[in-house]
Amino acid sequence: MHFFLIRASSNKAEAQLSLHVKGDQALSPIRAPFGSVLYASHILPQVLRDFVETVESELSEAGISSIKLTEPPSYYRRGDLLHHILLQSGYRIGKAELSAGFLIDKKKFVEKLDDWELPKWKLALSKKLQAKAIPISKLDQAYAFLSRCREERDQALSMTLQDLRKTVEAFPKAFLLFGVYLGNELIAATLAIQVARDIWYTFYTGHLKKFDNLSPVVYLTGEIYRQASRRKVRLLDLGTSTVDGTTNFNLLEFKLRLGAVPGSKLTFEKDLR
Repeated sequence: MHFFLIRASSNKAEAQLSLHVKGDQALSPIRAPFGSVLYASHILPQVLRDFVETVESELSEAGISSIKLTEPPSYYRRGDLLHHILLQSGYRIGKAELSAGFLIDKKKFVEKLDDWELPKWKLALSKKLQAKAIPISKLDQAYAFLSRCREERDQALSMTLQDLRKTVEAFPKAFLLFGVYLGNELIAATLAIQVARDIWYTFYTGHLKKFDNLSPVVYLTGEIYRQASRRKVRLLDLGTSTVDGTTNFNLLEFKLRLGAVPGSKLTFEKDLR
């Protein structure tokens, strides 16, 4: 189900919400990392509240008994207007996760590294590691590599190769691949998504365990940051640090040592009956 708030004078959308209906529950999204309401930065608070209430009314009339909205990390939004409106409208926070992301500015990546991570960057340079973009046509090989990295840690990727292929085929310009090489060997890789013109999200990242001593993800993140900055990206989202519903503080702290900032990622729920 799709809902739009259109300004009559310009015939342009000022707010939008897409929902997946599963039984009598409305979800945004059903599988993606986040969804929720999109709205223009200049929208009036009361207008946004009225839009949310209209959506709820339409859902109730359609026999939907509950709604769940998974918000992007807080640093995606310029302010928390929607959060206030949802809480005032009777929504509860069903899940609270922590993400980390770079707010890209004039500083270079290396200038943001803390004293613990800087030597790893210098080690990568001394070992002549090469970080570069990989054509999206190499998706199958990259998926196999990332899957191998997860298997080494008794983990698995959240999407099958078939599902990932379908998504990339639907949005071929939205996916980016990056890798770090030692000689001709791929030792670390990231699959990133262009969420918006000025936002990138690192969806999958991994490195081979035998190269733990080189910490290649530090160097890889630096290359992604550099390319994002060159393309006028304002936000590089490194994703959540949650494993089985629990915050992985070691992973979160690693991202923060790279220079990222933390942001809450909240899921809002409401019973409509």
